[in-house]
Amino acid sequence: MNCAAVPNTVRFTRHALERLREHHPEVRTFTEARDLFARANTIETDKAVPLLRRDYANKRSSYHLACDRRGVFVLDKNTNECVTYLRLDQQQQISAVKQWGPPSA
Repeated sequence: MNCAAVPNTVRFTRHALERLREHHPEVRTFTEARDLFARANTIETDKAVPLLRRDYANKRSSYHLACDRRGVFVLDKNTNECVTYLRLDQQQQISAVKQWGPPSA
């Protein structure tokens, strides 16, 4: 599956950028984070909940699987702001690859 393009209007909170840098230390700026986000796959809430091992999903949020299958960007749909980056553990990464295909560059 190809990664979907996302508009460059997405903003990142400092928290989201700090979390993202734990997987991607090369990301230094909000622009670089936005570029990485633009390559993410939007995933349906009903598929995000079991992948993230959550009981529910915030209705104001949309979920975007990173193209490297190592994490999920959480976007507040009302503010168009990435509020966090959820790092996936190894089992979650395996599950993501099974559902959405191998990582892409």
